[in-house]
Amino acid sequence: MLNTHSLFLILLYTGSALIAHNDPCIYKGKALSPNQRARLISWQKKQVRAQTPYRLTQQISQLQSNPILQHATKQLRHKDDIAISWDALEKKLSQQKCKTFYLFGFGSLINANNSLNAPCQPNINIPGIVFGVRRIYNMTHPQPEESCIGMPTQGHEDEELRLDTHVTGNIDDYANGILLSFDIGTPQYRHLKDRERKYRLIPIKVVDYRSLWSSSRLYDAYILCGKEIPLEQTKNPHTLYNSIVIEGAQRIEHQGNPGFLSLLLDTTYLPDQATRLRTWIIDK
Repeated sequence: MLNTHSLFLILLYTGSALIAHNDPCIYKGKALSPNQRARLISWQKKQVRAQTPYRLTQQISQLQSNPILQHATKQLRHKDDIAISWDALEKKLSQQKCKTFYLFGFGSLINANNSLNAPCQPNINIPGIVFGVRRIYNMTHPQPEESCIGMPTQGHEDEELRLDTHVTGNIDDYANGILLSFDIGTPQYRHLKDRERKYRLIPIKVVDYRSLWSSSRLYDAYILCGKEIPLEQTKNPHTLYNSIVIEGAQRIEHQGNPGFLSLLLDTTYLPDQATRLRTWIIDK
């Protein structure tokens, strides 16, 4: 069991940050106690009450008819041809004499206040939506005992999945997240690169979530994509990781972005690609 004086502060019922500690790896080599896991799950169940505004649904439907987004989404069907490595990205930006790199965060990067993200704070963070991708719990840490969010609770060893994206090129698949910018060569960028090196980078168009209610603004960015390994059908989301993602979406919604949390709950899937995160939490 973790020492309650030296862990991330799980302040579930005060509206305070879910994670608040100076040491981003306080859970390394440890696991949540059964009681801590239960509290997190109870907190998650309260968040699934969020509902998607009808107006948001209408706006997304209109975006799916946008010719620019339709074209960009179709290009994602050739993801293996357009995916690049981090080194290739740096070379490309250097040739373009461009120093700024835009990344679309869809998982724990959504939570800017999560101390795990402290070393890679971006220049900007703008809520957005990307089409042609599906957010799925399908990644595992190669060395769980080295993970900063710790290992699964004893008796729940199946709960070790992190989020990944499956790039489908289908306009009906979409996910919300956060648009981040980094200057190449800075300590923040280097930390991000080291942390996410296992992912490939795929160019995408991101719709500014804040502009949904007026004229939609588009950004050119990249999204992280794993190797799309066979889905981990027998595993489930990591409890603390899932809470970090949900709390980040909740915070973004409270900053004046209606429906953001609900959209995340309904566009995040379990490994079967059919069960939505909202349904899974309700059924837990």
